[in-house]
Amino acid sequence: MNTGSDDAARNPIPDSKRQEGLVIRHATESDLDAINLVSNHYIEATHITFDLEPYSSAKRREWFAGFSDTGRYQAFRIAAVVGRTFE
Repeated sequence: MNTGSDDAARNPIPDSKRQEGLVIRHATESDLDAINLVSNHYIEATHITFDLEPYSSAKRREWFAGFSDTGRYQAFRIAAVVGRTFE
């Protein structure tokens, strides 16, 4: 686990609620390329989404603007890496 001083700011979930190799935190704009990569894969390759066309980067930013760090609509980023966590 990353134990840096700014760990709590990047990962608001307390250590007691984490599993080794799994970090959950609020998504940021810097996560949008990765979110888009995963999301677009499922739009193009499966039937598990109602989206019919892949999202452009601009459309993903517009989608992300509907979320905040508090309130009803929040976006989270989950990272799982065997043997280490990455930020």
